[in-house]
Amino acid sequence: LEALLQFIDEAAGSILMIWVAPPCGTSSRAREKKLPKLEATGAKVPVPLRSIQQPDQLDGLGGLDKLKVETANLIYEAVYKTATKACMHRIFVALENPTNSHYWNTSPMRLLCSEQDHHYVTFHGCAHGGHRDKSTSLWVNDTWLDELALLCDGKHQHKPWTTTMKDGSIKFATAEEAAYPWLLCERIINCVRSAALRMGAHSPQTIAE
Repeated sequence: LEALLQFIDEAAGSILMIWVAPPCGTSSRAREKKLPKLEATGAKVPVPLRSIQQPDQLDGLGGLDKLKVETANLIYEAVYKTATKACMHRIFVALENPTNSHYWNTSPMRLLCSEQDHHYVTFHGCAHGGHRDKSTSLWVNDTWLDELALLCDGKHQHKPWTTTMKDGSIKFATAEEAAYPWLLCERIINCVRSAALRMGAHSPQTIAE
C-alpha cells in the first residue's frame, strides 16, 4: 500500500483515473437471504457478517467468518487511503460495489464521504449488456461517468437469481454478475477517453503515433 501511494504521488500527472472494486463478499446482502431448501440438505449456508446497524462487523463472529471480515476491512481502509490520495491530486476516482452492499456504510467509506466531494452513479447491469437487473453503484468525485446511470426499462427477460448447489458448494447467481459486461467496459472507456480529450490529451490512431 505504501508503495502504491508513493507511486501515485510520483506519477499523478500521468494518471487519468483510479478504479477500485473492493471485494463485496462479506458485505453482500445475499447473505441475509433465507435458504431453507438448501439448509434442509445439511448444506452450510452463508450467514450475515454485517448489518445496517453494524456495517463494520457483527458482534460474536469467530473463526473463518471473523477472519474474512477483518481482512476485508483492511482492504476497505486501503481503498480509503488510495482514494484520498487520488482526490488530493485531483485524479478521477470510481469505487464500485452493489448498490445495496454494506460496504457503503463501513467506517472508511463514511469517512471518505465526509472528507471528499462526491456523488453516486447507479445503473442496472442489464442496461449495459448484462443478463440480470443487478443494481451497481459507483462512488465518483467527478461527472465523467454520469451518462452510465441507466436503469432497466422492463422490456426484456433476465436470467433468474436462483441459488443452487454444485459440487457440494452453494452457488449464488450474484457470482455470475461479478465480471463486468463487455458493453459496460466499452462505455466506461469511451467516457474516460472523452474526458481525457477534453483535458487536452492526444488520440493516436496508429502504433507508430
